[in-house]
Amino acid sequence: MSTKGKLKLALFSTCILATAAILGGCSQSPSPGSAQIKWDSHGVPHIFAADDEALFYAFGWAQMHSHANLILSLYGSARGRASEYWGEERVGADALIHALEVPQTAARAYAGQNPEFKRLLDLFVKGMNDYADSHPGAVEEKNRAVLPVRPEDLFAHVLRAMELGFVGRRILFSGAMQVPMGSNAIALSPSRTANGHAMLLTNPHLPWRDAYTFYEAHLNVRQRDFYGASLIGFPVLVLAFNERLGWAHTANYVDGADLYEIEVIDEGRYLFDGQITEFEKRTQPLKVKGENGQSEDTQLTLPYAKQGPVVLRRGETAYAYRSTRGLYPLLFEQYWKMINSNSLEEFEDALRMMQVPYFNVIYADREGHIMYMWNGLLPDRSVGDADFWLKTIPGDRSQTLWADTIDFERLPRITDPPSGWVQNTNDLPWTSTLPAALDPSGFPSLIPDSEIPGLRTQQLLATLEATPLHSFESLRKIKFENRVELADRILDDLLAAIDGSPHSDADRELLDRCRKVLENWDRRVDAESRGAVLFRAWLRRLGAYEFAVGFDPEKILTTPRGLKDPHKAVDKLLQSAQDVIGRYQALDIPWGDVHRLKRGEVEMPASGGPGFMGIFHSTQFSGAPDGKFYSLGGESFSSIVEFSDPVRAEVLLSYGNSSQKGSKHNGGQLELVASKTMRKALISPEDIEKELDRVESVAVGVIEPR
Repeated sequence: MSTKGKLKLALFSTCILATAAILGGCSQSPSPGSAQIKWDSHGVPHIFAADDEALFYAFGWAQMHSHANLILSLYGSARGRASEYWGEERVGADALIHALEVPQTAARAYAGQNPEFKRLLDLFVKGMNDYADSHPGAVEEKNRAVLPVRPEDLFAHVLRAMELGFVGRRILFSGAMQVPMGSNAIALSPSRTANGHAMLLTNPHLPWRDAYTFYEAHLNVRQRDFYGASLIGFPVLVLAFNERLGWAHTANYVDGADLYEIEVIDEGRYLFDGQITEFEKRTQPLKVKGENGQSEDTQLTLPYAKQGPVVLRRGETAYAYRSTRGLYPLLFEQYWKMINSNSLEEFEDALRMMQVPYFNVIYADREGHIMYMWNGLLPDRSVGDADFWLKTIPGDRSQTLWADTIDFERLPRITDPPSGWVQNTNDLPWTSTLPAALDPSGFPSLIPDSEIPGLRTQQLLATLEATPLHSFESLRKIKFENRVELADRILDDLLAAIDGSPHSDADRELLDRCRKVLENWDRRVDAESRGAVLFRAWLRRLGAYEFAVGFDPEKILTTPRGLKDPHKAVDKLLQSAQDVIGRYQALDIPWGDVHRLKRGEVEMPASGGPGFMGIFHSTQFSGAPDGKFYSLGGESFSSIVEFSDPVRAEVLLSYGNSSQKGSKHNGGQLELVASKTMRKALISPEDIEKELDRVESVAVGVIEPR
């Protein structure tokens, strides 16, 4: 089956064993070029590989086992061929992919890889294709056209994921990727932990679908253990730890993309530096699948200005998009170097590659070091400040064009602060530890220098300040914390306003009932909390509001607070109460009766709520016609790691480690989420054996240059 110029691999027989038989056959140590995949009871692959080649091959195999159809749908979309595979409603999405030059940029990125690492990527892809060939029933008919996967698909996928999901998210408005997202992370030095070891909490809040999906895995190669999660379809772990160090990411909203406003002179020309300039017109052939299943040939015409592709046109104004896409072709290799690091020095050398275009980095290690970095590819713009570049940019002048990004050494970074901790909950670097260790004036003005810390941040800062020593138990409590900080800031004012309101008769009676429910509410969004549904309904009715006391930098943990217009708030409460009674027949219906965790066929009462309410345990919900709100994002892959010897960790992947229809792991961990429980990370062979479900053995033969 092998041909010259392609990979030649031989898939050895798959060995699936009952737990009682594990000590024989496939359980022996992998021979050169082979790997053993031990699947645990939560669908996590523990890949024991003899070498890096076998590891990447087996990791591709494992990802297809757990997410074949999701991966193929993502890769097909990243090719810009979604309308060819799935119909004409995807033409707009394809047009954007081609306007952003994703396929061409991906091809250049793949061609420019280090030969040794390129070989590993080829093997990852071959593992995916071999799985699909060996398990045709795992791939839905509608996705078969995407096969075989090509190495270039990895780079197209990461470009689509980063541009639409992170870097260009606020500009490109991709509907599938507009769910609110955030994250929490904490690193503690030995001086702030009960056991005297550095600890790390990883806690991202991302949508539970599409390219945001995490894949949990344990990789063992060269007598080293790597544990964590990749974004689905990535050949490397992106949130991870080894026996010596680990890191978390939080979204830092690096402004790596701009939208330029361009004055159109006529259909083909625009004004630039006082000169009439022609748009560059490029054509892109496209096949579109019709309702009859047959494909028709069409052609896209894509205009480009000096700044980049035109992504929007309104009358005589065109809008061109410019971003850092194309500047991170070695992203996968950087992550591979990060997880192979043994020390802070080696880890920072990996970070200096500057190939991860987005995300804060929060780090801890066995030597007791902790670190925070505001990481990302921030364009080095010659004019304006951060506020200027968040607006639509004048596109009639070369002065606003940029080409380079800000160097590693110029970005905010904290190492081993006196406080003994660093944290980030999506706020700016200046509150990443207290007392503040960074002065905004010492960094580029393109990084915002002032912002009111979010209520989630303020709650965490108060907790870290108040707790001298932390443990697994205290960090687990923080992770699942459902206290509504916003209620502590404004609810007392609302209750007082009810007493002083001019309402009478029936309205007065209903307001008194509201008062009783809200007074008895525990100010939490646990599944059993009564009063939270009414409070959330009131916030929706209230909409935009002002605090009575604004933010005071000298009172960072207690401001803002209060209601500036309490009378309006009472009126909105009355309307909200009527809404709640009309829909649920009770004002004090438990939060979990209305808010539900749902994935696949699994559904149960939810705890947690929107992060803007100051809730650390963040969960995003979407309303449904039945009056309930169902989970669509929030806490996803979480871990608590103690860098002891051996390393100790607890993990949780909220929605489970598979998206395949019928898989018991699709939604299989929602019960743990509902019970606020984490799982022990299975790293030692002894621990894996206790939770073993089955074992597969795969092997890699000879690889030829592509």
